[in-house]
Formats: sequence, C-alpha cells, structure tokens
Amino acid sequence: MKLLVIDGNSILNRAFYGIKLLTTKDGHFTNGIYGFLNIYLRLKELCAPDAVAVAFDLRAPTFRHQMYGGYKAQRKGMPPELAEQLPILKELLSALGLAVVECEGYEADDILGTLSAQCGESDLCYLATGDRDSLQLVGERVHVLLAATKMGKPVTTEYDEAAIRAEYGVEPRQLIEIKALMGDSSDNIPGVAGIGQKTAMDLIQRFHSLDEIYENLETIDIKPGVRAKLQKDRDMAFLSRTLGTVCREAPVDCDMTHYVPALPDSAAAMRLLASLEMFRMAERFGLDPNAVPVAEEAEQKPEEFTVVSGKEADANALLSRLREGGEAYFLASILEGAIDRISVAEPERLTVLTAQEEGFSEFASALFADQNIQKHTHDVKALYAAAERLGAALVNVTMDTMLAGYLLNPSASGYDVLRLAQEYGVPVPPCEQAAQEEREALQQAAVLRRLCEKLELLVEENGQQKLLHEVEIPLARVLSGMEQVGFEVDRGGIESFGEMLSDRIGNIVQEIYNAVGYEFNLNSPKQLGEALFDKLGLPARKKTKSGYSTNAEVLESLANEHPVVERILEYRTLAKLKSTYCEGLIKVIAADGRIHSTLNQTETRTGRISSTEPNLQNIPVRQELGREMRRFFRAKEGCVLVDADYSQIELRVLAHMADDQAMIDAFNSEADIHTITASQVFNMPSELVTPLMRSRAKAVNFGIVYGIGAFSLAKDIGVTRKEADQYIKGYLAHYAGVQRYMDRVVKQAKEQGYVSTLFGRRRYLPELTASNANLRAFGERVARNMPIQGTAADIIKIAMVKVDERLRRENLRARLIMQVHDELIVEAPEKEAQRAARILNEEMEGACKMRVRLKADVHQGKTWYDAKGRGLVIRPFAEVDLDAVMEIWLSSNLQAHPFIVPSYWAEHLEEVKRLIPQAEVYVHESDGVVNGFLGLTEAGNIAGLFISEQARGQGIGKRLLSKAKRLYSTLLLTVYEKNVRAVHFYQREGFHLVEKREDPDTGQIEYRMRWKNARIHTVEGGAKMGPIVYVGQKNTMHSVIAAAVCNEMAQRWRLAGLCAVSAGLAAQKETVVCPVAVQAAREFGLEISAHRAQPLSDELIREAGMLVALNRTDYEALLKLAPPDRVYLQESGKDLSAGDVWACRRSVDQAFDGFQDLWLTLRGRM
Repeated sequence: MKLLVIDGNSILNRAFYGIKLLTTKDGHFTNGIYGFLNIYLRLKELCAPDAVAVAFDLRAPTFRHQMYGGYKAQRKGMPPELAEQLPILKELLSALGLAVVECEGYEADDILGTLSAQCGESDLCYLATGDRDSLQLVGERVHVLLAATKMGKPVTTEYDEAAIRAEYGVEPRQLIEIKALMGDSSDNIPGVAGIGQKTAMDLIQRFHSLDEIYENLETIDIKPGVRAKLQKDRDMAFLSRTLGTVCREAPVDCDMTHYVPALPDSAAAMRLLASLEMFRMAERFGLDPNAVPVAEEAEQKPEEFTVVSGKEADANALLSRLREGGEAYFLASILEGAIDRISVAEPERLTVLTAQEEGFSEFASALFADQNIQKHTHDVKALYAAAERLGAALVNVTMDTMLAGYLLNPSASGYDVLRLAQEYGVPVPPCEQAAQEEREALQQAAVLRRLCEKLELLVEENGQQKLLHEVEIPLARVLSGMEQVGFEVDRGGIESFGEMLSDRIGNIVQEIYNAVGYEFNLNSPKQLGEALFDKLGLPARKKTKSGYSTNAEVLESLANEHPVVERILEYRTLAKLKSTYCEGLIKVIAADGRIHSTLNQTETRTGRISSTEPNLQNIPVRQELGREMRRFFRAKEGCVLVDADYSQIELRVLAHMADDQAMIDAFNSEADIHTITASQVFNMPSELVTPLMRSRAKAVNFGIVYGIGAFSLAKDIGVTRKEADQYIKGYLAHYAGVQRYMDRVVKQAKEQGYVSTLFGRRRYLPELTASNANLRAFGERVARNMPIQGTAADIIKIAMVKVDERLRRENLRARLIMQVHDELIVEAPEKEAQRAARILNEEMEGACKMRVRLKADVHQGKTWYDAKGRGLVIRPFAEVDLDAVMEIWLSSNLQAHPFIVPSYWAEHLEEVKRLIPQAEVYVHESDGVVNGFLGLTEAGNIAGLFISEQARGQGIGKRLLSKAKRLYSTLLLTVYEKNVRAVHFYQREGFHLVEKREDPDTGQIEYRMRWKNARIHTVEGGAKMGPIVYVGQKNTMHSVIAAAVCNEMAQRWRLAGLCAVSAGLAAQKETVVCPVAVQAAREFGLEISAHRAQPLSDELIREAGMLVALNRTDYEALLKLAPPDRVYLQESGKDLSAGDVWACRRSVDQAFDGFQDLWLTLRGRM
C-alpha cells in the first residue's frame, strides 16, 4: 500500500505565503486553501497513493514544551488571514473524504513519524512537508517530499536514503545528531553554543553520534576550542537531541486501511467550495456541481444582452467587476500589430471599448497585468505581441479558444470563434440590433463565454488540460516573443552569396547549352523534355498532357545516362537557393536588420510548429551550399548563438513507446544505434559494419518512424524492393517490440478512431474505416508514426517553455529566437553564453522522463553555421573509415596530393589497406561524412594529407595540419617541387625547406620540409618537478582527460620528469570514469578507463608542481588552497558543461591546445 501523509500546517503555511492574498466577494481569505488543494492534487498525481492522511498541530502544548519551556517560545502566532482558513480547510478535507489526524500533546511531525513507522515490507510511505526535520524519517520504505521555493517558484524534492547521503554525507537518523549539536533557531532548540552546521556535520560524519563524541571527548581529533564548547554544553546537546527527535509512537490510529479516502460528501464539499468561490476546483475533484444549488450558476441567457459602448462604457467600473470576478472573457481586435478594440463579455452585458476612447490604454494594461484575473480569449499569441507593444505584460491566460479548438480537432480548416461555436453546438446570439459590419464581431464576443466553457469541458474529457494549459498556452507567449525578437542577418553577405550563385548558375547553364547543342529555356518543362529526350535521345520515363515529365524523380533516375542531367539537377538546386533563400530573404529583412518569421502553432496535424514569411525551417542543409546560408544568420553585436539539437529524438521516443528493450539498451549504453541496427540486419559483428551498411540501417531506422514501406525504402537507398523488404523484416525481427507497438497502435486506433501522443495530443483517423485500401493503408501508417512524431513535437514545445521560463527566472538577457524541427537557438550575451548553454541542455534533456534518456547536443558560435559545428570533428582513424579513406586517396591526383610513401602502394591496394590502419591517421568528419585524412608515421613524419574533391577549399587541410602540430613538436614532410600550390600551402603553415633532392623512382624533384614549434623545447634528463595535478569537481571526466593528454604530450615531446594526475574538489573516492569520457578519450588514442576518482588531498596539494583548474570557479577555489604561483587556469571559450561525448571531445581538444601554453609556464621551472 502507498500511504501519503501530509504535514497540514507546513504545507498550508507554504501555500499561504506562496500565493498573494485571494479573497471571496465577501472578504474571506482563500489563498492558503487554494494553494493547499493545488499542492494536494499535484502530490496525488505524483504518488498515486492508496491512502491519505493529513496531520495538523493542535494549539495545546506538546511534551516538548513540558520538557523545555523555551521550545518554540519565540514563534509568533498565525496571521489572522491564515488562521481563519485553517478550520475551513480541515472541514473541506473531511468532506472530500480525506482523513484529518490530530493528537493532543504531539505535533504533526510526530504523526508523520508514527504513521511512517507502520510501513511494512510491501508498503511505501510518502511524507509531504516543508520542514527538513522530517528528513530524519527517511528509510528504505519512507520517502520525504520536501516542498521548497527556488528562484521564486515552488519545487518539490524527493528524498530517499541515497539523496540524504549525497547532500549531508550521513545516514538519515544521524540528522538528529547534527541538529543536537547545531540547534535550530526556528524551533528555539539550543544545541551547543558556537557550533554551526559545518562543524556539526563534520563531527557526525567522522564520529557518527553524540554518544561517540562525548564518550571519547578527550581523545578525538578536534580543535581545542570545539572541545571546550562541547564540554560546556553537554547537557544542552542531549536535551536538543531529545527535542529534535521525531516521535514514532504517538497515540494515533495506525490502521492504514482507515486512511483510504472515503467517498466525498459532494453536497458538503460543494457548499464549502461555492462559499470559497472555487468552482473550478470542484471540477478538478470530480464533484457534482448539481449536488448543491449555487446562486451564481443560475441559468444563462446569452441571447439576451445589452451592448455598452462609447460614453456609456465605464472602463474603471468594468475593471472593478473583472477583478471581483477573477476572470475576463474578451476579444481584442488587432490592426497592424496594435489593439484597436476590446470587447468584454459579462452575463447579460457586452462592453466594447475602442482605442480612440480616453483611458483605453490604461484599462488594457491594467487588465492584462492583473495576475488575479484569469484571461479567456482567442489567438493569444497575437495578443501577447500587441500587449508588449502597448507596454503591458499579459499574464494568467487560462483559455485560448483557437488553441483549444486545435487540440480538439487538429485537422480542421480553421479555428475562428464562430466556426468553433458552430462545430461544438454553442448557440450564437443573433445581435440583430447591430449594423451588419459590426454584427459578426459582436457575435464572436457574445458567444465567447459559453464557447470557452464548452471547449474547457471537452478538453477535460479528452484529458488534455495539461497539454493546453501547461504547454500550448505558455508556448504562445514564447513564440510571440521569438517573432518579436527575430533573427539578425548579414544582408551584404546574402547579396554576395547570391552573386556567387548567379555566377555558378551562369556557368552551369552554359555547360548545359554546350552539352545539348543549343540554347533553350531551362525552366520550361516542355523545352527541357525536348532537349533531353528528342535531342539527346535519353529514355523517357513518363509523359504528361503537355509533354515529357522532367520532375526531380525522373531526372534522378536518369543521372547515370548523361552528365548533363547532374548539371540540370544542380542548376535547379542553385536557382531555388538563389530565388527563395537569397532574393526571398533580402525582401523580408526588417528595418532592425532582423528577419521576423511567423511561427505557426495550429498548422500541422502532428503538433509541430511551422514557420512562414519566410520559412526558415526549410533552408536546404543536405548540401554544403545550402548549409552555407546559415553563415548569414548571426548573433547581434556582443552576443553569440547557442544552438541545441535533440539527438535522434524520434527514435528514442519509438524505443520508449515500443518498450523495446534491445533499442532501449542500445540508446542508454550510448552506442551508435545505426551501427547496432546494421549489425543485426546484416548479421555481422559491429566492428565489421561498413559505412554503406550503416547508411542503409540509418535509412531503415528513420524510415520505420515515418511508416516507410519496402518500395519507398528501395528508392531511397538504391536497392531492389526485395532487398529493402529483407532489411525491414530483419529490423523488425531484432526490434520485436517495434513490431508489437505497430500492431498494437493500429488496433487501438481502429477501436478508438484516433491515436494520441504521450501527452494526450490526438489525431483522428477516419481513413481507417475507408473502403479504399490505399486510404486505409495511409491511415495505418499515420497511426504508427503520429504518436512518435507528435510526442517529439510535444517534447520540443515543453522544452521551449521550460527554457524560456528559466532564462527569465534567472534574469538573463538571453532569449530563444528560433526553433527548427528538433533544434532550438538562443541569442545570448557573450557573458551569459555558458549559462544559456547549460539551461538549454538541462531543460531539453529534462523535458520528458522516458525509459530512454533524451540527449541534446549544445554548441555556440557567432553565426548559425558556426553554432551547428557539432557535426565537425577530427578524430583518429577507425576501421569503419577504411572504405571512405581509400576512396578519397584513390580519387585524388597523386601528383597534386602525393601520399609520400613508396610509389608501389598505388599498385598494391591490399597492402595499402593493411598498412593504413597501422599508421597514425586522423580523419575529418562532418555530419557523419569523412571529408579528408592526415597520415603520420613515427617521429612526426607527415605521410600524406588528402581532402575529398567536394570538401576542398573549406580549410579542412589546415585543421588537420593543426591537429598534427598539437601532437608533435617537429613535423616533416616531402612534396614534389612542381606541386606549387602544396608548397605554398605548407610555407604559409610555417614549414621551411630542409632539403631538395631527386626522387629515384620518379626522377622528379622533391622538397623535404620541416615545421618546428618555436614555443617549446624538449627536456631530456631535466630536473624533476612535482606532478601536474588537474583539478575538477567529481574527477570523472574533464580533469581525467586533461591529465591523460598531459602525460601523452610529455611522452611525445620527450619531456623527462613531467607527469600528471587528476583529482576532484568534490570527488567521491573510487568512482569510475564517466563512460562517454572513456569513449571520447579512446577516439584520440588515450586510455583512461582504469582511473578512479580521488579527492584533492592536502598531500596532493603539497606535492603538486602545479595545480591546474579547467574553469574559473575551480581556479578561485584552488587559490584558497595554494599559493598563486602554483595555481594555473587552463581555460577556453568552449562549453564543457554538458555530460555528453561531444563535450568530452571538446575537452580533449582543449587539453591539447592548453598544454602548449601550460608548458611555457612550466619549462622555466624544470
């Protein structure tokens, strides 16, 4: 049985002080009760208890008062505003069927302790309180739900035994011992004078109990002053322990079955809630509103109302009534971004206020900003923007009929007020007294109240309240803000890029004309068809009424028939890029130099957000030129872009929803899901999976999410339909849970008529009952993939709300400015970039708890292109790279890019394949594609530097060479004299001619060139210094990597006497290294798996030659422990806060870069 015991006094106090004072019309205070009931409902949802008890203190003295007269003597009584709510709350809880428990002579804490002590082996007890005294009750079967306020927001933290140990370093029962020593000023428990929390915790962590301390007081290792204080207040210490110990034997009913909630007394509960004016709360508790007559709920007659406008409309009186009622039903007419009119609907009254009337702005601002007025309106996103323009903050929006209508029917053609009223059977007043042009506007406002009530009821029936109120409505404010902020662009850069495209397009067009033999209109399908199929004689695939088909599908099927086809496809890509994304973007740049795209919340059936005017979500990024467009989207001066992208979110959602253990394990082990899938589909070990196999497995993985069939998959990956069918069957055989999920979800969809996401978003599927087989098949595909895509859409929306709220809560200037599919972009001041990155990572990964961990990759850059750099990595060669490396090498011009090894390699490929993995080879990878590689032999000899043809001119060679410069103090290479471009390239990179000689095999002149790092020198047999100690926090990730890099570089540079270790300021001894750190280190040839965390000890500090911190916080901590000349900060602008493999890769890069600067400091001391 699960028992929830609530500390009634503690939770009521928190509710009372956490919510501003609320009153009924007759002046009774209600905020404490309202907050308590909300907290109870959240606790009920969190715990799903079988039994509930609410414990309260009595005013009579307890045994503690009798024991110590000063106990709680300084406490003031309840404020009268709270005191009047207490008896009403107790009565209401009893009416709701919940047990109220009180015990004379004991406190609510003691009741919690007594009831929790009754939990047997099969029970679980939750104690809900705001008092940390109850943490001593935590046990194997007892958890404490501690209510607190952080950053102005209420939070609840669940404490089990592990959480207590982690926070306090002691067992739960030992918290009593700590309190006995330090006392408690809030309860007036004296403790030992002069002993604070830090000293008390240290004493109990080392000596475990008060008894142990006092039995050995003369011999234990403590400061003399502490010993004297303990001796003086011995009696007070033991008295304080007794006072602070929660009693577990209070004389209360301990039969848990007596705390199972009874059926509520609906009439009594409704009477109380009605007197408190909490009608919505009655609905949340499932009470029958007809159980007791409510005068305020008299029959409404919406058809009979009076329109009040002009001078008759008293804005002040209206505002007073709205404040009194606590809610407002209104529509705002918005013209060119400004509010032109507000129509407020009240029972039997419709008040119309216009912007031209005196006091309009003041009324609108006061209405929008009043936290106690719940706002019911339509299209709140536009209203947020208009309110912002007015200089007002729109708060407490509880209903948007457009968003509610969208949730109820995401396939509808529109969501205007009158259409919704018609769809849901809400009668529309005729408004015959109004002029024709005014009639529709008045009808919309007059029907709004009953429409809101109807939609709210339907949303509740669908279980979509949280989706509407906690996701969609808060998201509207976020999207409104994003639209207003916009995205800064580089107009000049776009124009120059467009000119470059024009030149390329012109050259391509000329090539096409030359190939065909004459000029024609490339944009005319008829003329293009004649050129391809009549003039060149290519096989025609399809014919239309107007002639040959030349769509993309046809041209792609002809790509191998003639070179001109590739040129035509390239022409179309570049022409669209130029017209849509160069010329198109320039047209919509606003006066502030930013593009303000419209983010649509009600357009897609899956719940995804769409972008228009312009559509920034459709910028083509599959090709390098398309990705180049991102260079022109930039952060404003003094800011950077922080870009976060969910990693394979839909596949992770699929793994969770399908409950497929194989897929769940693959994700949670941080393995490459596509490689694992390939190994299963192709039935071979993972290490033998080729890039082609992985690519095909990737297509299957993502294809399954979108309901792909064998025919479409075959086209996508270029195999036969039979092969594609085999891939799909192999996939479903391995991931059997996916097959079960697809069968189950289709069956449920047919039974229910709809499918839904994890958050209750629905999509209705009438296609499933269609007589047409193709339509039914379409319905089944949608049934399979909509819950996955829709859940992913819900998660990104939740993340957006959380990110925005947290940025504001932490008073940051950083703001969300764009959402593209599973990617969020924040524009942050440079000083806030790290915090913004951490917030993005934490809130995106914490947006939804599933069996599979969500993963977000976060990066920064001045431009969108730079901020998407997570796809770029230089890493050691792996066996899976062999095919790609060989392809680049073989396709290169050996004269222009000589791989300086014996020339016979070119004729002996198998020998090359055998030798390449044995050499020191590094590859440059972008978005999973190998673009180039660098080959090194021992002692820093560059054996070759190759870049793929399509990746040349992007600085990849320079980046690969920089990698070699980090690894070796001296580099050597040989290049042919006639390869002038290569010679100049290496000269620019600091290489100097060492020797000029003739190649005996080819007879060509070759240059032997050398680069030497002038900043370092080798030390052989130099003076030995103490170890370099890299210091982090937990000593399981970045500090371990940095120490490994230091030792690697000392060996490479032959720096005798130099060694490194690592430690942590908050390390738990013997903790293993984080798996993603091990993975990243291995990619760079470093092995750190044997390391075990160690705390930074006094001995290490004394022996260290240098203490190295990796961030400023740790650096400042080290300055307090050691002299400044022995503390060093190795810092970069790179974000290392994330705990993923990309952060660890960046950590390795930073360690290599930072070592050279560190060495400049160290070498003078050796």
